[in-house]
Amino acid sequence: MKSSRPSTCVVVLGNKGVFDYGVIDPSTLSENNSTQLHPIFTTFAIECPDSTKVAFRVLDHRIGSAAWSTIDAASVHDAPAFGLGSIDGKKLGAYAMTMDTISIDGRAGAVLASTNDGTSWDYADSPAALSSRNCYEYTIAASGATIPTAGMSFSGYLQLQAVVDSIANLPPLTKPVRVFGGAIFVVQYL
Repeated sequence: MKSSRPSTCVVVLGNKGVFDYGVIDPSTLSENNSTQLHPIFTTFAIECPDSTKVAFRVLDHRIGSAAWSTIDAASVHDAPAFGLGSIDGKKLGAYAMTMDTISIDGRAGAVLASTNDGTSWDYADSPAALSSRNCYEYTIAASGATIPTAGMSFSGYLQLQAVVDSIANLPPLTKPVRVFGGAIFVVQYL
């Protein structure tokens, strides 16, 4: 009897999933406004050994540490941002992620989003802003489809845009501060 267990799919991120802003000179930060850092792009893929329908969630590893700010370059204005950690009880900033140029097995695709555990799906904007709220679930569908599409390779580009809060809202920057966010991609089988 054949097992109905799905094949194991893996998330593959360019640069091993590291978005490195390097050392940020405090003199480049704004005294009274948040400072938008340049966007960083990398590749994103979910690879499966067999044709599979998948969805994923993005969990904030620094939940509760996001200093709210509109993140313009990532086109994120309403989706909750991900946290960059805190120091001395002060939130350092936030970042947002978007996903674009989606394909399934080399064919054009689109990101669909659900807030009801995949009962129904809606098109996410393009680029699709990934939310740090656990209630959001995403899938990739063939271009024009409104339900998840099975495939072996789901790919696209991730853009990350970080914002550092104003110096006025941060503790004195007399020593290096580690700005460190983290997100976890959780793959679900449909």
